[in-house]
Amino acid sequence: MEGFGGLVSVVGVIVVLGLSVMFLVQGRRQKLKLPPSPKGRMPIIGHLHMMDDNEAAHQTFARISSQNGPLTMIYMGSKPTLLVSTAAMAEQVLKHNDQAFASRPFLTAGKMLGFDFKSIVFAPFGNYYNRLRRIYTVELLSPKRVALSQVLRQIEIQHVMSSVLADYQAGGPVNMTSKLQEMGIDNLVRMIFAKPQMGATECLTREEMVTLKSVVKEAVNLAGVIYPGDFIPLLNIYDFTGHKAKLQKLQARMFKIAMQLIERHRSKDGPTVDVDKLNLVDILLSQQGDDKLPDHAMAAVLFDFIIAGSDTTSVSIEWALAELLHYPHYIKRMQEELDSVVGKDRVVDESDIKSMPFLQAVVKELFRLHPAAPLGIPHFNMEATTLAGYDIPARTTVMVNLWAIGRDPAFWKDPLEFNPDRFIGTDITMMGRDFQLIPFSVGRRQCPGKGLGLAVVQLAVASLIHGFEWSTINQKPEEIDMREKPGLVTPRMTDLVINAVPRLPLHVYQGEQYGMQNGSANGH
Repeated sequence: MEGFGGLVSVVGVIVVLGLSVMFLVQGRRQKLKLPPSPKGRMPIIGHLHMMDDNEAAHQTFARISSQNGPLTMIYMGSKPTLLVSTAAMAEQVLKHNDQAFASRPFLTAGKMLGFDFKSIVFAPFGNYYNRLRRIYTVELLSPKRVALSQVLRQIEIQHVMSSVLADYQAGGPVNMTSKLQEMGIDNLVRMIFAKPQMGATECLTREEMVTLKSVVKEAVNLAGVIYPGDFIPLLNIYDFTGHKAKLQKLQARMFKIAMQLIERHRSKDGPTVDVDKLNLVDILLSQQGDDKLPDHAMAAVLFDFIIAGSDTTSVSIEWALAELLHYPHYIKRMQEELDSVVGKDRVVDESDIKSMPFLQAVVKELFRLHPAAPLGIPHFNMEATTLAGYDIPARTTVMVNLWAIGRDPAFWKDPLEFNPDRFIGTDITMMGRDFQLIPFSVGRRQCPGKGLGLAVVQLAVASLIHGFEWSTINQKPEEIDMREKPGLVTPRMTDLVINAVPRLPLHVYQGEQYGMQNGSANGH
């Protein structure tokens, strides 16, 4: 999250206007038992001045929480925001008080990028959200649907491996940041528009992919900006930063793209009886009754998939490679396990993953240290409630700091060290039972794509480590840049540019077993 460089100067001229409002409500607040709050709250802007453009928001919030407690109340403008920074408090919010905090704050990004809050990410809790979640969990992202799309994931990962091999043969280093970003979007596009188990057909043209990737990149960047107008009404009216106008223009572009793609499928003649042969657009168009979605809601769902799924997976895979390069002895252990299970004459298959406990431990450790969305998506209570003995006013935004929970020294030994062995011999799961490791959140707002996201990350990490020997360029492993770049999704500060040497027979990288052909879909 970013965007506070000029905030204080912009609002300085109107600070005095908030003093009277603050004094009017102060008496009422004193009657409530509120969570502790940091000193230095200012009229109008609240604690916004504590945000730093050069520091990721989850790091700022973790620092504030360490000084004030596992439940800390700050004020973004006049809006109360509850910071949750321990597993025990996350369990209170996401399990014991799940329904009370199951809604979403009404942010400008949600209205624009979520097409008037019609996406599953931004929709407030209620009947519409429950219908949409049923469509996601029963049809779009059911375990069966994820299994059917395995070949699509395999094709995209095989494309990456072939591309890495080409860079090696050309004598150059490999920019894995760029390759993984491409893979993240391409994989989701295949799942949405290609028929299951028919990976090289019915995707988008090269021109369409270029346009789509441009829109997705802009959406991710804008979604990571904290818009002052969400917290200070006067700034929303006048839109001094121009952020709201940018979102409006982007929404129009997104809707145009979505409608072009939806109409292409809508115009097809005749129903398809076998639902296993429907792609995700076909499934959306086939909904009936209360589940039938209007056009803008279908557009919201399509971009939900691409925006929420692409960057999170690519960033996770990149962090895994960076950490493994930082601790190269773990690469050797992974390769020993991979060679034992897979051998060296074929690529990794998803069915192999269950036989590789060290790989699973590596991925758990990855998500502990580097949850793709470190603050998740904010929760929101529509009505006043109580939590851990505190009064929580209605319309409070709740930020569960997954990054801080994964680095809590009260639970994790040497929490800043990448150490997969901490998970060997344990039954800690990432799927919501163990609140010290909840990269996909928990409860009614748990990520419906958790199974798909985990499958992509596990397969990609396994395939890349199995396929290549990796090394840094002109630096020692301990010198790898491990800084985070601020944003909604937290990538590394610098691109991961490294050396790769193939360790398998060259025919394995060609991917004939998955039907890959020259000039296949998605502009490859």
